[in-house]
Amino acid sequence: MTSLESECLSLIEQNNEEFSYSLQKYKLHTLATKEISSQSDSIFGYFLLYLLAKGQTKRYSLNRLELSDVIDINKSECIKTVDHIWRCSILGDIPQMKHALDALPKTHLKIGLAACEFLQERKGRWKSAREEGRKVRFNKLLKHPICSSEYK
Repeated sequence: MTSLESECLSLIEQNNEEFSYSLQKYKLHTLATKEISSQSDSIFGYFLLYLLAKGQTKRYSLNRLELSDVIDINKSECIKTVDHIWRCSILGDIPQMKHALDALPKTHLKIGLAACEFLQERKGRWKSAREEGRKVRFNKLLKHPICSSEYK
């Protein structure tokens, strides 16, 4: 185990916010050397959850794509679980998303819960924005000259 890897693991156990910087170094090292250890799944899974919890869904997608060149998803249970949480949020399947939380390691539960909360809020914000858009379009339609009372 490298010192960078052990640093990432200790920061995960401490739920330390400084995790992101160390992981970026670890990710760059892993992508450059293409060397995966037994702890890589846990470290990258935590990082992906961290991105989701912070609302950085674009960074999540880009990092997930980068890591797909190096990590075998069939051997990566933690990353597979994070992917499942992401898919459930897109599909709006909140019960499955919460069920997937149970499959995460104990060190990942707090950040996983924060990620699920953000994804649920995001779904709610999207839904309310869509409804607001409908109201605006309906009001514009009512104000249109064809629909106004002076033409009736």
